[in-house]
Amino acid sequence: MPADPVRKFKNLLEQKAINQVAINRMISDLTSQGSRRAALRCARLLRMRGLDNSDSIKAELVNLLSLGKVSRARTLLSHYQGDPRLAETFKWMFERYLNKANLEQEAKTIIKATQQALITSILQTKQRSNYLNKILGFTDYIIVSNSNHLRLTDSDKTILKGLEKPLYIYINIGNPLFLSNRESLYNSETKELVIGGFKNIFTAKGELFFKPWEASQFLGALTRVNPKFLATWHEHLSGPIRRINHPHAIYELDESNLIDAFYPLTLFNTSGTNQRRLCTNGWMSISLFDAIARITNPVARLWSAGFSMSPSYVFESCDDLYFHDYPFEKTGIEIKFANKSLNRIGSTKSKTPEASTGAHLEQAGIKSEKLADFKKRTGKWPKFS
Repeated sequence: MPADPVRKFKNLLEQKAINQVAINRMISDLTSQGSRRAALRCARLLRMRGLDNSDSIKAELVNLLSLGKVSRARTLLSHYQGDPRLAETFKWMFERYLNKANLEQEAKTIIKATQQALITSILQTKQRSNYLNKILGFTDYIIVSNSNHLRLTDSDKTILKGLEKPLYIYINIGNPLFLSNRESLYNSETKELVIGGFKNIFTAKGELFFKPWEASQFLGALTRVNPKFLATWHEHLSGPIRRINHPHAIYELDESNLIDAFYPLTLFNTSGTNQRRLCTNGWMSISLFDAIARITNPVARLWSAGFSMSPSYVFESCDDLYFHDYPFEKTGIEIKFANKSLNRIGSTKSKTPEASTGAHLEQAGIKSEKLADFKKRTGKWPKFS
């Protein structure tokens, strides 16, 4: 970008034939490079000239929120409330994010109810479960986000290296950009686990995205299967995927429906059908291992490495993924930080946006296609040889 990108942007607007693709691309590029203030000024210029469009409106709103200008974001959103250029799902999510303080009491109630139900369930089922006893009994549970910005200081690494008996829980693709840290974090008692939805945890070839440090340290994969996909999973996918990943254990996560049952009831519309929002695999992991940590005697510590639900994560990395209630989850995570039931370690602060899953995999040099993306591209599930 030139020294004054805003001036160049103004020059583009002075042309007789305005190239909307070019001006939107310039705003997007400025945001991607971390020049949010310049991107904001360009988007505002478009609006002041009556040239705003759905992309520029979203860019202005998200950059305002990312820069901490909450009041201005709220005012601007009210200006566009009846505007059809903004999708209703985006407006719902953005407004709920702005007003997440109103969710605090509901979040506290849900956290408590989920916790009590999980503890009861785990105590009743652990003897017949094929994985619960394997994940009980650790001193520390560290849940690692998939943020491409996750960084650890030397002090963070010293703390993690000194944990007595830690279990690291990775999610879906297993944050491949973070995995190079393992040599400086793990000790002889460290174990690993990966948890995630079956469509996102496996490649189109049926392999786990996550690469264990050592087979002896890997406890396996806790696979979340939505009830509507149970028949597909059992009849077509489960057997071949277990064979492909042998000797790594592949389990079905029994507690997922219980956690989803306590999740706030909100709906989103897709293809003309209203569907209930489900929790992210991050919230699933935090809820499950919060209960497991409390069952442990003495009570184990629960750590969050990189979970922030920042505006960039919600509205840039997860853009158009409106089947989760991110504002609720952010509120819940902040409550857990405040009451110290969840310990924060590492940082995700960055001027540049959070990467999508696809961009994260690309940055890590991984070209494998997700099972979900194969199904979306071809309309069918792969047939494993």
